[in-house]
Amino acid sequence: MATITQHETVMEYAVRMTSREDEMLVRSKLENIRGVKEFRVDLREETVLVTTVLSSFEIQRLLESTGFLVILRGYNHSTSDTSLEGGVVTMLRDSKVCGLCRMIQGSVVCVVEGSLSGLEEGEHRVQIHSGGDITRGANSCGGVYGTDSNGAKGYLGSFKVGRDGAINFRFDTDKFKVCDVIGRSLITTHSETGINTYGIVARSSGVFGNRKKVCQCSGETIWEEATRVREETIRSSL
Repeated sequence: MATITQHETVMEYAVRMTSREDEMLVRSKLENIRGVKEFRVDLREETVLVTTVLSSFEIQRLLESTGFLVILRGYNHSTSDTSLEGGVVTMLRDSKVCGLCRMIQGSVVCVVEGSLSGLEEGEHRVQIHSGGDITRGANSCGGVYGTDSNGAKGYLGSFKVGRDGAINFRFDTDKFKVCDVIGRSLITTHSETGINTYGIVARSSGVFGNRKKVCQCSGETIWEEATRVREETIRSSL
């Protein structure tokens, strides 16, 4: 189900298109989608730019329904200000990856979105914690960020997970900026069992902030790297 908030974000994807027919297929997946304000498809650069109130995970699923390789390269609140900082969190549970969260900083509001799986059914709280030490999981991350007599700046909200254990969520907050929480931790906690998922907030690229086509470390193209990661993920889930 689509998650829609009032704050638009701009997302830049690399999509492996090789023909005009590929371009038209990508366009057809984004046309007339509620929550997509506008989009631009560049066949030569193999990029898609989307302005939307949907989450980046939902847009990625739409693009992946073409059967093409899709990579999120950056996101922001606008294409005119690419200096605003973004964050990304690889979420862990029992040292295993269970999802990804992203933060998009606007001039006032920070959008926090996530896609998690393998969770227990029920209600889960989402919070930024003051520390970034995950050597003992969530237990070594300190208290909720910005806690005082007025509450906690780091408390984002809660979501309910069904029997399938999967959730996409999106929260808006003006209590902190991404730059305030880089190096801290993002934690979800089941309201009854107390079981956590956790990860450290790291910097990420904004729109037009990542023009890499070849990885300098491995020599792989972005498409070779994406194919390898996808195959490894499939093998690890078997």
